Amino acid sequence: MKVTKLLISLTLLVSMTACVSGTRSINPRLPEAEVFKQKLGAVYIASINDVRAFEAKPKKPEIPSVKGGPEKKTADELSTYIGRQRNGYGGAMGSVALTEGNTVQSEVRSLLEAGLKANGYELADTPQAAGKNLNVDIEQFWAWMVPGFVSIGFESKVSLKLSVDGTDQSQLVEGFGNNEGQIASNANWELTYKRAYADFLKKLSSSLKNLGL
Repeated sequence: MKVTKLLISLTLLVSMTACVSGTRSINPRLPEAEVFKQKLGAVYIASINDVRAFEAKPKKPEIPSVKGGPEKKTADELSTYIGRQRNGYGGAMGSVALTEGNTVQSEVRSLLEAGLKANGYELADTPQAAGKNLNVDIEQFWAWMVPGFVSIGFESKVSLKLSVDGTDQSQLVEGFGNNEGQIASNANWELTYKRAYADFLKKLSSSLKNLGL
């Protein structure tokens, strides 16, 4: 029994270490969402700002980080990073990034558009065509690995601060995702984000009401 457990542990360690040294590009998918039939008005997404605080060597894996430190990357480059891979001992390795052409801003826009439509709001193309202008700060958009004895945990968090022009009201909406797998595959990274998206969309409705939308 001890030999079997040791072999499983070594196999998992090798599979994790072999797949985490480079940058992994993934394409998270939005969950299916019902569109609310009643129309509640038009909303214009005025701004989406990436205000995540990257660190060079954070003590916790859930804190955004990038190899070499954030000062060696441009803001455009940082906007593509959404996770950090780790070896079997928990040491930071390569990055997890969005596929080419995508950024956290574009992901958040798609997520909010789906959420607004699901809650009965139309999306305006200009501020003049909207009843409300929505501003967004991306405070967290990150995924990380949690090495285990016989499996790997994949966890993610999406945290957005929403505010409306002309008011002093704001709402922090957060979504969490997690799953377990045997290898650090694209599918496992994408699944944790899909679950974080779904959790975010569930919580969005009450926050929109609190903003007066």
